[in-house]
Order: sequence, then C-alpha cells, then structure tokens
Amino acid sequence: MKQAAGILGLALLIGGCASAPLERSNYQLTGLADGEVALPCEQGFPDVRVGRLLNGDGLVLQTSAVNWHQAHEHKWAVPLREQLVQTLLQDQKLRQWLCANDGALVMQDFFGTLDNQARVAGYWQWLDANGNRQTRVFEQQKVLAADGYAALVHALSKAWQQVLEEQKAQL
Repeated sequence: MKQAAGILGLALLIGGCASAPLERSNYQLTGLADGEVALPCEQGFPDVRVGRLLNGDGLVLQTSAVNWHQAHEHKWAVPLREQLVQTLLQDQKLRQWLCANDGALVMQDFFGTLDNQARVAGYWQWLDANGNRQTRVFEQQKVLAADGYAALVHALSKAWQQVLEEQKAQL
C-alpha cells in the first residue's frame, strides 16, 4: 500500500511538472566560503571521487530500491565534486590531514529518498604511519525539514557537515 501511494505521488509530481512551465534552479551546498579558499596540497587538490551517478549536474533522488532519478531542472550550480573539494580545503585541520597522509574521499551516496531523507555515505582513505592504506566508512542520514529540492540541499549540507565533524574528531 505504501509503495502504491509512493508511486502515485511520484506520478502526480512528474505529471504536475510536465504541465507546468519549466523552471530551472541551481543549488550549492551551504557553508561554502565566499571568496578565497586555502591553497591545495603541494601535490595538488585532495583526491576526491564521486560515484558515477553523482558525476552528473542534476540532484539525485532514489525512487525505489533499484531506481534513481537525476533531476533535469534542479542542478548543482558547481559540480558536486568541486564543492566537496572546496569544503575540505576551507577546513584547515582536514586539509592538513589529507595533505600529510595522502588522504582521499570517495563519496558513494549523496541523494534524497522518497521517505524525505538525505543520505550521504562513502569512505575516507589515508596512509598510516607505516605506509599502510587505511579506510574509514561513513554514513549520515538527515530528515528533510520540508518538501522540495532546496530542503534536500540543506539536509545534504547538514549531513556532509556532520561527516566532516566526525572525521575531525577521529584525527
């Protein structure tokens, strides 16, 4: 029953969007510094990779256990990968740790779900003092405060900030 209601709601949403004039919106994560950002590591920018689905410019919604939708009218103002790099560079503690330990971020999930959740998941990698590659998995979910893409971006931003705070606490 819940699945049928979800499918009906999605159909109404898509149908309503089809009959309404197209209004394109661009979004950016909250908390990004305006103006200058700290310089990258000597070897360049931190290694930040995003999953294939996240490489597009549209925000992503998971519509079922096996289906995802990339928005055509609701896009990132700047590619998600670049925004993630910028948040890492503007935090001195994380930047120093990433640079000193050949650190990397792999973002696998960064999307909304039909049950009004924002999901952020992936893993950190770095070299320990013995030169061995270490991995730490992260996952955060935040409830959307309202319906809509703007609320999704705010929830994704909060989830990402929580991931950053948890990683800094581990350093």
